[in-house]
Amino acid sequence: MRRSLVGTVAAALVLAATSGWPQDLPGEELAARLGCRACHAWQGVGGARAPALDGVGRRKSRPDLERQLTSTPSRRMPSFAYLRPQDWQALLTFLEGL
Repeated sequence: MRRSLVGTVAAALVLAATSGWPQDLPGEELAARLGCRACHAWQGVGGARAPALDGVGRRKSRPDLERQLTSTPSRRMPSFAYLRPQDWQALLTFLEGL
């Protein structure tokens, strides 16, 4: 299981580093490309290894989401601090709207 998560994160990093990564990727598509659904579900689709993301924007403030996404307290959740500012904002906006 751990190996597949590492592979998903590695693939996302490769995509982010290439010129093929779209300039203005919508937050939901970005979350999908980052492999979030490997562990998390939203709208009934995705993994069950981590909490569902439905309603996360009501449960957590934007600063709390930022901290969660840039630190790795569980060691299974990767940090997304490397994202470009526009991708970061799109991801946070998407999560706030769930």
